Amino acid sequence: TYSTPPNANLMGTLTYSGSSQGAVNVGSYTNTPGGLYSNQQGYIISYANGTLTVNPASLALTGTRVYDGTTIVAEIIPGGAAAGDGKAARGTAEAG
Repeated sequence: TYSTPPNANLMGTLTYSGSSQGAVNVGSYTNTPGGLYSNQQGYIISYANGTLTVNPASLALTGTRVYDGTTIVAEIIPGGAAAGDGKAARGTAEAG
């Protein structure tokens, strides 16, 4: 990271590549920086790869339903789920 290039010796445009670009699903992705160089003799710019980790979001469902004689307890379709997340939960119950 730099704030002001000293004497315009830091050249180029910071770039990122790797599998992290556009990542939306749960998992780990690589992030590879590059693109900058120095035109001043004796200076070498080094980069370190990074990892982007997308963790699953926790989801808690609660609710009630009046018994109507069927064994279906409820069918719930949560909103706001991320790409690749399960979108429906269904449960059944038995008369006791």
